Amino acid sequence: MTAPNEQERSELANWWAPVHFQDVDTSGETALGGKSDYITSYDFDGDLNGRNNWENTSEKKLKAHVYYSVVETEKYAYVLYTFFHPRDWADASLDDYLADASEHENDAEGVLVVVERDGSEHGKLTSAITVSHSDFYSYIPKDSDWKDGEETKDGELPLLASSHGDGHARPFTAQQAGTHAAWSATAKWKGLDKNIVYSEYLHGDGVLYQPGNTAEEPSGPNDRDTQYDLIDVFAPNGMWDQQNNKDLFAEPNKFAGDDSSNPNEGGACGDGGVLGPASGECGIDSANPPWAWDDKNDLPGPGHLAYRPEELARNYFDWPGEPSGTKTEYLWNEYIGVTPPDDPGRPEEPSGDWRVMGLGSSSTYGQGSSDGNGYRGAADAELRKQSRTLDWVGSVRVGTMADRDVEGWPGYRISEIAGKAQCAVKTYQPNMVTLVAGANDVIQDYQMDGAIGRLEALAKQVVADSPGAVVMVGAIQPFPDAARNARAGKLNAQMADMVKRLAGGGMHIAFTDGGLQVSDIGPDGIHPNDAGYAKMGRAFAATAASAKSSGWIRKPNPEAPNAGSHPCGLKDDGTGAVPGGGDLGGKWSDSGVIQSKEFRSSNRFWLVDINKDSKAEFVTVDKDQNMRFWWNGGPSGSKWVPFVEGENAYKPTAGAVGNALRFGDIDGDGFPDCMVVDLQGHVNISTWNASKPSGQRMCTKKYDGVGSVFSKGSTGDRPHIDASTQIRFADVTGGGRDDYLLIEPDGSTTAWYNRDFQLANGRKYLDWTPPQNISGPLQNPRQIRYADINGDKRDDRLLITAKGGVRAWINEGAKGAGGKYRDIGRIAGDSGLPPKDIKFADMNGDGKADFVRIGWTGVAHAWLNKLTAEDFKVFHP
Repeated sequence: MTAPNEQERSELANWWAPVHFQDVDTSGETALGGKSDYITSYDFDGDLNGRNNWENTSEKKLKAHVYYSVVETEKYAYVLYTFFHPRDWADASLDDYLADASEHENDAEGVLVVVERDGSEHGKLTSAITVSHSDFYSYIPKDSDWKDGEETKDGELPLLASSHGDGHARPFTAQQAGTHAAWSATAKWKGLDKNIVYSEYLHGDGVLYQPGNTAEEPSGPNDRDTQYDLIDVFAPNGMWDQQNNKDLFAEPNKFAGDDSSNPNEGGACGDGGVLGPASGECGIDSANPPWAWDDKNDLPGPGHLAYRPEELARNYFDWPGEPSGTKTEYLWNEYIGVTPPDDPGRPEEPSGDWRVMGLGSSSTYGQGSSDGNGYRGAADAELRKQSRTLDWVGSVRVGTMADRDVEGWPGYRISEIAGKAQCAVKTYQPNMVTLVAGANDVIQDYQMDGAIGRLEALAKQVVADSPGAVVMVGAIQPFPDAARNARAGKLNAQMADMVKRLAGGGMHIAFTDGGLQVSDIGPDGIHPNDAGYAKMGRAFAATAASAKSSGWIRKPNPEAPNAGSHPCGLKDDGTGAVPGGGDLGGKWSDSGVIQSKEFRSSNRFWLVDINKDSKAEFVTVDKDQNMRFWWNGGPSGSKWVPFVEGENAYKPTAGAVGNALRFGDIDGDGFPDCMVVDLQGHVNISTWNASKPSGQRMCTKKYDGVGSVFSKGSTGDRPHIDASTQIRFADVTGGGRDDYLLIEPDGSTTAWYNRDFQLANGRKYLDWTPPQNISGPLQNPRQIRYADINGDKRDDRLLITAKGGVRAWINEGAKGAGGKYRDIGRIAGDSGLPPKDIKFADMNGDGKADFVRIGWTGVAHAWLNKLTAEDFKVFHP
């Protein structure tokens, strides 16, 4: 019997990928406000150096990835998932001396999921084993026929559906904060009489990671819907291939990690332990990859969770039909080299080793794309279906895809690209090159009569430097500018003729035209938008398929001996992503980037009208609740008046947390107030102080009465607010004062209406009405906003869809009452933006909230609301 092919193994891993709760601790400098507990990839910082991961945790975005591998026997599949953290840290709390004694750079724990191949498409879940440092814990789901083996099971394996997908039940796992020991989400573990992590899931804070089709960074330490993406341990140049990389692995069984000083936020490794910085309690090279995990007390031995999972399972469990004897036949086990070819009776599967170089200028680099990948993202997805292994090569790294290598140089003309290619092609020896060159010659009108000759010389140079390479020459994109477009059209025609002639002479060269239109060009009039880049990527993949069928694609030549030391240099430009998105539709005017200043990713960003001119200012709050803001001068022609920093004198209390601060007009004076909230309904208010000098007015007059909400409004018991609930302030009654809203994960909203400050019987308090439900659950809730999009002074309900579009419910409740909403359908098309980045505020002072994307570093891009009165009367399907 043959093992499932590569695609089926990937599908199996995706199907059983766990819903994973990560407890988060925000206390202490080492915690970085909870960021030190986020899961990510070992190269989250854009390099393969494990010894700077501790330092870079505060500086880089921690996009969620989970590593996996699949081992197959005739009857069972063993799927191993690895959760990686850049820090194993402590807060010197002495709650658990052993856990808090020391820290170390890099951390990897995980879970083995065992699936029976019962003839169904995805098999039957039978059991799981989690990794908690040097201990393994075993669990069996309720309906499994597996039993205790030589080890007593540690509990029942809970199941939970992901919000992304078809809703089938998955393993529900969890990790503690700090040292990241992994268990089932609900299990009680040895030595403790209650499940602390599960209590945090129900009543505290933490991140709920859910398998999806993208890698997201949590919006904060209590984000209950963060998607993660899977990475195969055996992917080309992946974790397994890197085990001899001394920068990432001190030795094949240990991630590299040191105790060097930290120039960035969060202290050095060892500073957070019980004994403090003086002790230097930082473990060196302390984290193990999955093939080195070991339960020190149990059989059968180190590494068996990966290398020999069936032998390990037989030690932990008994099950019907358990194989006898000591030898197990693995049908697929890359850890021990069992990798037979796919069943020849199956449909043709990808084959061949492809080493691809994207060569060219800014359109190859990906400039103007929202993810920084340009056409490589779409090409990568399609090419991997055709090839056994795929490796992008080049001396530049940019984008958000897993393999970010490229030879793209913004602003370079054909001859300048040839200069870069001379080193890169000889060094990396690609057997396939996507060549997009000539656009800058067109834009600059540079010696156009000789452009086609320069391009032909470049194509011949590539083939001479990497014999046998397939060169796919890409058409130059169209331009809105008529003169540029005419030059581009002429050069494209010359390219097609040149390629035909060279191919006729025996060169493996093909012309690739993605069929882009002017509508596929972004707002800068030069670079493709995301839709245009996707067309280019798919076109290159189609050309590659044709080359494959023609037998053109040969095994790559060996790279230069010094390729690993990057003799052409190595330029890492990070994500390269720009805040932007797709076309929202004709009712939204793209104003481009309106605020380009960048901040730490731990900051939170708000849009608040500070000077009562109806235009929202840009506000940032750091993890300690320190606030800064920038004045919004509004649009000026086709550009935006530069934002200028303003002064404020707001001072957070000691120990304040940044994500507890909210803004709104509580007293109805038109100026913003500050509210510090918690999950027990406490609201501490600081209002505008008009008697103070400029710069000392915003949120400096502390209200000394009771501002909190209670079960009966301003009286009664304190409410219990689930950690996954959003607390927001918005004027849903049209009374001019912001009301207190709780937005549940299912989209339903509870409101306490604001009846202004009161003084009765010597008691000062903010008079809230009793809570009432103002909107019910939604079928596919994700991100809910309340903002006034039609200019009637009442905040409407807005749903951000999974692909960054917007659906609206217009607030038509009686003034002072609220609670009546009319569905007008979809008002903005899919933007392709992360829903968590999308905010609504009036940016140009016309009374209607505009669509704003604020990226993870604070760069803001605006689309102005051009919806008319008629648009709010009809339903938009």
